[in-house]
Amino acid sequence: KEIIDELSKLERIISKEQENRVIKEERFETESDVIISSIDAVSPKPDFEAPEQSRYEESRKGAGFNFRSYRFGHNRVYRIIVKSVHPNLTKKKFASLLKKYKANQADKVRPGTKVPGGLYYNLYVPREYLKEFITEVSKEDEATLYEVKTKGRNPPGKNRVFIFVKSI
Repeated sequence: KEIIDELSKLERIISKEQENRVIKEERFETESDVIISSIDAVSPKPDFEAPEQSRYEESRKGAGFNFRSYRFGHNRVYRIIVKSVHPNLTKKKFASLLKKYKANQADKVRPGTKVPGGLYYNLYVPREYLKEFITEVSKEDEATLYEVKTKGRNPPGKNRVFIFVKSI
């Protein structure tokens, strides 16, 4: 009988602990970028604010060009995430595309620099070649194009394109 009483007490304690247990909810935040399904949807808008630097640049502390979307940003930046089994071949292809479309470096990091997980490109592309350039880059096997509104400003006649070649 004592064992049964002890077991009953233990069961009551366990059930009270389970009732009082707080269930942790996972925090879920939606991605604010817009995935572009058609290259025809690329429509560069004029720039309105002062330029900001990439977070990869070394000089100005705290002044990072953000590739995430601002709700009320005026400038459009395009991000392309490319998955590549052969990143070195992709780098060679992109080098010829940079020359062909007159794309140039947008920060202090040289285009095609190896970073953890892949290759980093932060470019200014002339608006007249923007759609063609994005089309060529997006021809890779697995490429996802994002359109981002930012507060930064691009040089006149150019748009910023960030490309990350992810090594798989």
